[in-house]
Amino acid sequence: MKSLYILLAVIILGMFASCDPTTEKDAANAAIDSTSRTISSSAMPNCWINEESLQREVFHSAPYASRLDTAWQYSYGIRAMVKDLSNELPKSVDVSFWAMMPATGINSTLVLSVDSVDKNKAWVGLSLKDSIKTANQWKLIKANIPMPAQVTMDDKVTIYIWSVDQKLMYIDDVDFKFIYR
Repeated sequence: MKSLYILLAVIILGMFASCDPTTEKDAANAAIDSTSRTISSSAMPNCWINEESLQREVFHSAPYASRLDTAWQYSYGIRAMVKDLSNELPKSVDVSFWAMMPATGINSTLVLSVDSVDKNKAWVGLSLKDSIKTANQWKLIKANIPMPAQVTMDDKVTIYIWSVDQKLMYIDDVDFKFIYR
């Protein structure tokens, strides 16, 4: 019986010794692809915003999608300090998502906002109004947004889709890749 306790203690100690006490920033930096110099939103689990827009009724891939309308104008997106993304300034960000609108011609915008502690430093909006040609059909939308020149490591970057008209639309499978090359 004593040898069983010793064996159990050795196994438990071995498990603790093999644990890697990395921080979230270490995990995010580990997800940086050194070949292409990108970091994906999947490596930034604590950066997601506007969870209130998520619903389960209509989606491109289960279980959730953002529903934008008069109650909620802003999609699921990200907000992160630049210094938490990497040790260098991103050059641009690749954004991809699926969108579905019950009507064409809905005024909506893909937004990249850069904020310092006390003010908004830059706001870039790409109109999506003409992106959806067929109503009630999911469409993949991709864009590359150059990072504004005035961005510093101490700024906060926010990216989301804004339903300017406050008309019903759905956004799903949102992905962001910060490019450093």
